[in-house]
Amino acid sequence: MITIAELKEVLKHAKNRKSCGLDNLPMELWKFGGNELKIHLLELFNKIIDKNHMPQEWETGIGDKHT
Repeated sequence: MITIAELKEVLKHAKNRKSCGLDNLPMELWKFGGNELKIHLLELFNKIIDKNHMPQEWETGIGDKHT
């Protein structure tokens, strides 16, 4: 499972001002969205790990030619 410390460390090193993903949310939102958002992200990521299933939408990138 992912800890809150691990999540914060990854977000700390993520680059700002990069293109948004399919969710259209900038990295700065995830980085500076506050502890409540980080807790929700942590719960989501740990649920994905626990169930060993990633949402299908996450498997498609913007530049993916298979969509």
